[in-house]
Amino acid sequence: GGIKNVKEMELATLTYGADLYHRDWWGDDYNSLTGAKLNDGMIPSVQTWNEGAYVQADRDSGNWSFSAGLRLDFFQQEADETLKFSRSVTTGNGQTDVLPGGYLSAKYFLAEDAFLFGGLGRSYRTPTSVERYIQGSSTFFGNPELDPTANNEADLGFKVRYEQATFQVKGFYSALDDYIYQ
Repeated sequence: GGIKNVKEMELATLTYGADLYHRDWWGDDYNSLTGAKLNDGMIPSVQTWNEGAYVQADRDSGNWSFSAGLRLDFFQQEADETLKFSRSVTTGNGQTDVLPGGYLSAKYFLAEDAFLFGGLGRSYRTPTSVERYIQGSSTFFGNPELDPTANNEADLGFKVRYEQATFQVKGFYSALDDYIYQ
């Protein structure tokens, strides 16, 4: 669920709000031929909560269009069951991540349908319940202490629209911290 508001102000248009989601993810492993349960805790019951708040400001000035945004998320995951394989590397079964992000972007209009654009930003990709909590075997299990991947990115580009066609060229550089590869 979420709620947002847009407020027109003299300096800029503000959009702000908050959102929340909850997910309970679990799964058992069965033999497809016999129906026998092979692993009753393949993905233990994992409660995921994400609470976030954000603010965005947009302003047009002559040929320029500017946008800036900030977001703060509290991302919490916890397994309701004992982690039979992960406990060999950690005693924890829960994690709370505080994730501050944001961006700055600008467009310069060369004509009504052609503009240059650029931006800087930071965002996150949180680990899935599988990446943190899967209990496949003693050699294949999740890490409850896995950090989210932070993405710091810079973008530059050009876009033009002509009748029913659009042409865009974009370049970007992305630096990923704590990259998750399962």
